Amino acid sequence: MSDGFPEMFNEAGEMKDFAQAKIELEKTAQNSPQAIIEHFVKTGEAWARTRPPDDDVTFVVLKFKDSSGIVL
Repeated sequence: MSDGFPEMFNEAGEMKDFAQAKIELEKTAQNSPQAIIEHFVKTGEAWARTRPPDDDVTFVVLKFKDSSGIVL
């Protein structure tokens, strides 16, 4: 993700931060790439509410299988 998500501010001027972004990823990591992106978009919108983003917010999700077939 770009730094626009963790550096997103809410109406009170509080920043989302990288620790919260990690928590959000842990909540949704088992889902499909599209579902992960949708989770982050919804979470960001809920956080910022009416405050527009100060920076671009970009997500790219790649999943692959290791040699034992486990999806990473």
